Amino acid sequence: MSLKGFRTLLFFVLFIFLTPLQAQKVGSAKQEILLGDKFFSVHDYYIAAEHYENAIKQDPQNAHAVYRLAESYRLHFDYDEAENMYKKAVDIGSEDYPLAQFYYALMLKTNGKYEEASENFEFFIAVYEGEDEFFDIALLHYNGCILALEQLKKPVQDFDFENLGGPVNTGFSDFAATIWEHDSSIVITSSRKGKQADIYGRLGGGFTNNYRFRKDTTSNSWKEVDGKKDKFEDLNTEYNDGAGAFTKDKQKYYFTSCNEELEDEILCAIYVSKLEKGKWSDPEKLNENVNAQGYWNAQPSLSNSGDTIFFVSKRPGGMGMHDIWYATKSGEENWGKAENVGAPVNTPYIEMSPNYYKEYNEESGEQTQILFFASNGHEGFGGLDVFMAKGDELDDIRNIGLPFNSQRDDFYFVLGDKKGYMSTNRDDGMGNDDIFQFNIHSREAIIETLDKIDSLDQAETITIRGRILDDNGNPAPDVVIILTDEEGNRLKYTLTDEDGVFVFANLDPTKNYRVIMEEDGDVFTEIPFEIDRFEVSKDEVIASESDEKIIDSEAPPTGAKNLFENIYFDFDRYKLRSESKKVLRELAKYYKKYPDIKIEVVGNTDSYGSNAYNQKLARNRANEAVAYLKKKGVPMSALVIDAYGEDKPIATNDNPIGRQLNRRVEFYITGGGIYSTPAMIYVMEQNGTLEDVAKKFGMTLEELKELNGIEGEGDIRAYTPVRVRRTGDMNIAPITFNYAGNSLAQKNTNSGYAGTVKGHTVSEATYNKGVTYGNADGSGYYMVLPKNTLYTIAKIHNTTVEEIKKLNNLKSDLIYTGQRLRLNKDVPVIPVSQDDLSSLADFGISYSDQMGEMVTIDGEKRYVTNEEDTFHTVCLRFNLEMEELRTMNGLKNYMLRPGMPLKVYKDEPTTENGVNE
Repeated sequence: MSLKGFRTLLFFVLFIFLTPLQAQKVGSAKQEILLGDKFFSVHDYYIAAEHYENAIKQDPQNAHAVYRLAESYRLHFDYDEAENMYKKAVDIGSEDYPLAQFYYALMLKTNGKYEEASENFEFFIAVYEGEDEFFDIALLHYNGCILALEQLKKPVQDFDFENLGGPVNTGFSDFAATIWEHDSSIVITSSRKGKQADIYGRLGGGFTNNYRFRKDTTSNSWKEVDGKKDKFEDLNTEYNDGAGAFTKDKQKYYFTSCNEELEDEILCAIYVSKLEKGKWSDPEKLNENVNAQGYWNAQPSLSNSGDTIFFVSKRPGGMGMHDIWYATKSGEENWGKAENVGAPVNTPYIEMSPNYYKEYNEESGEQTQILFFASNGHEGFGGLDVFMAKGDELDDIRNIGLPFNSQRDDFYFVLGDKKGYMSTNRDDGMGNDDIFQFNIHSREAIIETLDKIDSLDQAETITIRGRILDDNGNPAPDVVIILTDEEGNRLKYTLTDEDGVFVFANLDPTKNYRVIMEEDGDVFTEIPFEIDRFEVSKDEVIASESDEKIIDSEAPPTGAKNLFENIYFDFDRYKLRSESKKVLRELAKYYKKYPDIKIEVVGNTDSYGSNAYNQKLARNRANEAVAYLKKKGVPMSALVIDAYGEDKPIATNDNPIGRQLNRRVEFYITGGGIYSTPAMIYVMEQNGTLEDVAKKFGMTLEELKELNGIEGEGDIRAYTPVRVRRTGDMNIAPITFNYAGNSLAQKNTNSGYAGTVKGHTVSEATYNKGVTYGNADGSGYYMVLPKNTLYTIAKIHNTTVEEIKKLNNLKSDLIYTGQRLRLNKDVPVIPVSQDDLSSLADFGISYSDQMGEMVTIDGEKRYVTNEEDTFHTVCLRFNLEMEELRTMNGLKNYMLRPGMPLKVYKDEPTTENGVNE
């Protein structure tokens, strides 16, 4: 990849020869640009910036000088100035620098302007026509902005997070603290001016060295430790040194030194020094299994036993720009072959600063692997964020949140006994990078805290609780209760329990709510959240649930393909989740019962990323499922692998629940007996818990954990797929199906139904209304949209809830998005309007059969977008400005979906499908 612009590994990525500062005469703009380009080419960004500044003073609109100055500011971490200069580059509008828009958005994000940044990333995605990789990383940063906006609404955990101050921190870069003797003695890496008089041109500081500090218990201040007596000072060279780790007994120090040159590139390698008779020995370079010859290797971290080393390397065989690797040793420094930690830790981007722990649980007798690392390849607040990976395969990853992560770069997270340390270049530091400390009760306690607490869940919330009684004063179970906002927009719904009680928890206390209960058109409303309990009288209405039995049949179907239960994946991952393994084990058992079946394994993805990338990811997902089935005894002769990538969504890609449903592998079975899964998938909502899910679906917590293969407290992150007890004939829980805004164009047993307009007439298609199709006999049927209820549908069409239920043989008031409801033949069919189409497009409903063509709607021609269209290409084709296209169609952003009918002519065209003549 060519993402040279992202923050790389803080002095350990691109090393150059010493570049002394010297007085410069200011030449012409052309001369200054040539000098700037010369220093820029050798990564001497600090000095290059001075020359570009001189050039711009003479030629303010020179696009090359402006863009290169913005690049120089960014690459020596002056993000405020970089933002201003990228904005100027965008305003100049040179076609030679299309990435100015991307980096302008990135600087806005880096400077904490998340809302403005998200809008600019969205604009970039709409107009950019270059390399696919920039679409992918722009989407990643866009999602990071959304994450940050949500988290910043919440209270921040208090860890007494503070800057260590001087003399540890200086006006230069100070980072990579490692604990030497307990919490009060550390070794850091610093670019402060030491023995070297020359300047490391990338930052304007000196080359980095190892420095030691000890906290004086009397004065409570830090003091530098003299490194001459024990020869620790001798570990430093004339180039960059630092980023190390001690063994548990403090007798060895593994660290990075960058003193080798290969074809004008300075390479880093990992060395070890031993404490012998009170003196640190001359460093020894680790073997080539760790230090791959001719490649960059750095930033070691050791296991507690000292026999496993984690480090960062740019060697071949990795997944991205910098990957985390590990190796184990037998004997004295006899390191074995290095292995890549793999996904999901490593991504196509930067992973760095690993710190590895293995925690022992005395109660269970089990050990848990923990890896803290920094990355810009996962959704985060800024450039680099700190993440925690857990589990035997280090596949449980979470952003550790506030206050540790910020809009800037956060990295080198290390834990001691009662203190923790990390590095950051946020605004309230003393220099380019500073070391911060925070309090912990113990290493085990902080890991448990970070594991359990997501700062998204820390806001004060309110709970609305009520109780429904029938006319006889008895509890009314299984009654549908709906929560709306003040305008009546549907937010959540639930069922009363066996005691007639319903609960809506984790609600924003700053907002007002209404609770409604529907039966035959009667609506009970306005139950203030201050009231903890209320009682109303009504006839008992029970939403019936028929538990479907698993039916075994020895007679195979006649060549039909039946869907088995899907399995689902985390974003951009193909590792199997615990509940997926449960499904695969059930499929393997089914095969053993019917060994003549054929199983078609089909991988799918959401729409993020390029088509080529998603096709590969889909195949990897299918391959993972196949590999697991083979381990469980299913032969390859019974398996067929296919991959659709993003081409076959079962839900919209416009919200996180829909995208989660699309990240799946499907199994089509030919032959065998009839199978009906006991489970359906539910996608966890924000602030939910496993206890909430169990109660919602009438399960015990133990039953829920067993169905999902969950041990311990389990994974309860928002938008996580969870298997729940199946009700009805859907493989997706109706509440998830509803929230996903499903946009299928065909019915299947795996997902329910949603349709496309395709020129049919529709009713008023607002958020609380839906699509009505006309039948030949004058009757109609209605396709349910998000936030519909039977009551609103009946009201729109001048009928009753009971009439709709009777016509459609409904046993309860539960309906789901995309469901088709027959209506009385007297229901009128209202013509489509452009406003209707805009609303329908929000739900993914489209003219998908006519993509790339012109259609006529209400006498006006519309262009139907296809899969390759972007805002930019549509504007070019029809000779429109981007704001004109937005205004003409009432669009809120620059995002297009395939099948959207767009008004593209200010006046009627003179040709059927071309531009105006």
